[in-house]
Amino acid sequence: MPILHTLYTESSSLMFWEIKLYSEKLLLEYELPLTDCDIIENTKGIKRKNERLAARLCAKERLKQEYQGIDYFENGKPFLINSKEHISISHSGSIVCVNFSKNEKVGVDIQPPSEKIRRIAKKVFNVTELKWANDDLDRLTELWCIKETAFKAAQILGLSFREEITIIASGDLFNVRVIKGLQQILFKIKTFKFGEHCVAYTL
Repeated sequence: MPILHTLYTESSSLMFWEIKLYSEKLLLEYELPLTDCDIIENTKGIKRKNERLAARLCAKERLKQEYQGIDYFENGKPFLINSKEHISISHSGSIVCVNFSKNEKVGVDIQPPSEKIRRIAKKVFNVTELKWANDDLDRLTELWCIKETAFKAAQILGLSFREEITIIASGDLFNVRVIKGLQQILFKIKTFKFGEHCVAYTL
């Protein structure tokens, strides 16, 4: 069973699933709904196909017989068909992480440290955030995961990471404010290390 880890919180659960190569055998073994099969088979690129398959196998394992498939809203946000639970999905290398939550505005992001984040840091983080990170790659990666998580949860297209998503560190939690025009949303986001990866998720 390719479940790597499960983390339970008061309002959600995070499942980490090992990405396996796409095959019709897996589709048959897990008896995925036809909507899932169509989406996976029509997805271009083997990497993306594998990621979409893994997310659905993870959701099927989590919901068992209640699982009816994953589809997407027009803005690209995934949702569970005929379910009261909400989801957010993130991939990194051979891992997919799915956050199953009671809250509609749910987000998750998983990312290993990358020099690319350091190179773009001044474009996506404000002065206070950069001061907190102090050019430490692990902290910069943490900030990136938090902003990605807030972006997914806010469901507002065209957000500026630097200007419209603001992070305030508060102990082991991060308060995140998203402002777009007259809209303002506040999130509490937590982070932890999963192997070499940083993981951020909404509470």
